[in-house]
Amino acid sequence: MDAGLALIETDLLMLVCHNGQERTLAEYEELLAREGFRLESVRETGSCEQLITASAAPANYAGR
Repeated sequence: MDAGLALIETDLLMLVCHNGQERTLAEYEELLAREGFRLESVRETGSCEQLITASAAPANYAGR
């Protein structure tokens, strides 16, 4: 698949599936914490996407 086409496809997926919302790292951390998880790492994939790894947070976890 052409790289430009892949970017367009990703943008359309964001629009349709996520109301066009892109999140910052801080927003992902907040979202994960609200649901009982904590951000472990963020890895570059060599494309326009990143891989976020999270794990279940201890009961007394209050953020990073």
